[in-house]
Amino acid sequence: MRRLAATAAMFSLLAPAALGAQGQRLGVRALGSLPRYVGTYPCTNGIIVSPALQNALARTLGKDFAAYQKHLGLSSCGPIEREGQYIVMDESRMGVGGYSSLIYVRLPDEAMYVFWLDSLVTDKVYRIYGPRPIPPDVMSSIVRHMNDGWGQVATFSASGEKLSIVLKKPR
Repeated sequence: MRRLAATAAMFSLLAPAALGAQGQRLGVRALGSLPRYVGTYPCTNGIIVSPALQNALARTLGKDFAAYQKHLGLSSCGPIEREGQYIVMDESRMGVGGYSSLIYVRLPDEAMYVFWLDSLVTDKVYRIYGPRPIPPDVMSSIVRHMNDGWGQVATFSASGEKLSIVLKKPR
């Protein structure tokens, strides 16, 4: 727990400098307030380093939290989206052939799910964190997001909690 707190503190000290003045002003005290930030970018407005989000990520990712913090430090982000009862944040590396992640926060109970492709798409190394069973709407959203972003390279599909990644043949 002490290492987790030190990692979060280090990240929170480094990130605001990169975020600028606007990022330092924004933040989330409770995950339930995320809907008001739909359409904004969590990696530039400070939400990604807010204590509420960092604590939820630490609980959800467990021993992989520090490694995920490194991923966040190298990633860009898309706008925060609302999909039904979920807030969705895309925190992915650009132009490297993989290393994508999606953060889901279910608003009624603030449950968090994290999809993390911690490899090139061709290597197919991914994990899905969060309470089990993973809801079908989260799995279908992961498939949709990944096919939108990586459809030229692979086809993603889900069966239950398993994700299938079928690489496309080069032309």
